[in-house]
Amino acid sequence: MTLSAAVIILATDERVQQAILHTFEEMEMISTHTIGLDFEKAKQVQKSDQTYLCLAEMRLLPPPAQVALWLSSYPQIKLLVLHPRLAEDEVLAYLQAGAMGHVTFEELDSNQVKLAIRALLNGEAFLSPSMAGRILNVITKGLSNLESEEEVHD
Repeated sequence: MTLSAAVIILATDERVQQAILHTFEEMEMISTHTIGLDFEKAKQVQKSDQTYLCLAEMRLLPPPAQVALWLSSYPQIKLLVLHPRLAEDEVLAYLQAGAMGHVTFEELDSNQVKLAIRALLNGEAFLSPSMAGRILNVITKGLSNLESEEEVHD
């Protein structure tokens, strides 16, 4: 079975671009139709049934609130956030905004990117195993803070 998607790569780092392009070359199951390398291309997505897989360096994305509006306007876009290892709070903000997954820069040359791409194209979320525990800690800490605030107000 061939999974098909238009691909948008938002990356200025050549190593990141090359790692992503190499991953798609290795994934014979995936047919890519177009590749763009800037946010302007990403903003030109037309409403259609075509799935768009957007792999974006976190530092190139607009603030999470703006990404949330963009993703709600174009539900066919599946956003995978690429980021440095110690960025749990920022990654969580983009996941809350509608990103379907994330991968660290350190994992770009690993099998994790392939797993993430397949997951997103199948409509599933993907949490990088190397960061999942830390992201869950941020969520848990946030929930604990909310519970503490509620106890104070009761």
